[in-house]
Amino acid sequence: MNQAVVSVSHNEPGGLPRIGDALAVAGAGTTVMLQPGVYEEELRLIGDVTIVGFWAP
Repeated sequence: MNQAVVSVSHNEPGGLPRIGDALAVAGAGTTVMLQPGVYEEELRLIGDVTIVGFWAP
């Protein structure tokens, strides 16, 4: 099984700017990786998606 990874970032090239945007394209088993930043959104998680946040000093 091949798992997809979608990046959410305000600065990273190719990263989506909003968590909601990443969830909209995420299929079952996708990992959404949050790069450092503030993301103020209301979200509804439906399905098999993992959200991982990274902290940077």
